[in-house]
Amino acid sequence: MSLYRPQYEKINPFSIFLRVLIIGFFVISVNAQPSGGEVEDKWEKILKQKKYDDVIAGINKEIKKNPNDPVAYFYKGNYCDDFKIYDQAVENYTKAIKLGSASPSVYFNRGCANLSLGNFDQAISDFNKTLEIDKDAKDVYYPRGRAYYYNGDYAKAIADLRKAESFGYNVDTFLDKLKKDNKIVIRLK
Repeated sequence: MSLYRPQYEKINPFSIFLRVLIIGFFVISVNAQPSGGEVEDKWEKILKQKKYDDVIAGINKEIKKNPNDPVAYFYKGNYCDDFKIYDQAVENYTKAIKLGSASPSVYFNRGCANLSLGNFDQAISDFNKTLEIDKDAKDVYYPRGRAYYYNGDYAKAIADLRKAESFGYNVDTFLDKLKKDNKIVIRLK
């Protein structure tokens, strides 16, 4: 499974609302026109105007209505991540996990946010948990390889980068960086 989606037993109206927001954000991010609908149009305008506070405020309002919904915290984490507020992204993913989310995407996304913050041990732990839950999680190897590299574990970094390359990831840019830094001179091929 290379694309993650949280798995929850029941779907509530807030979950549907958040999914519409995510779809609207995706449509915007690929420069396509939304399929219509007042909600998508509203959030499209907010996102185009970069009114990040409005997006987070809307999610916070929904969280206030249902504070034990892990889906809300997952999506709030995603938005914080998109807005490069990585510390808050980690907090929200952690809250989703504490509320019972066992989705590999929560751990993967938290791992990526931790990687961005320089929390390499925690990032590696989150990526490992992702693979524990979903052994077919191909997206994990490249960021985990980077985390291993920045943590100084070059052998594991190379192993993960090899695996990522076997799944079609272009790791040449990162390998060029490694060569320039004179940290390692091993080629993957």
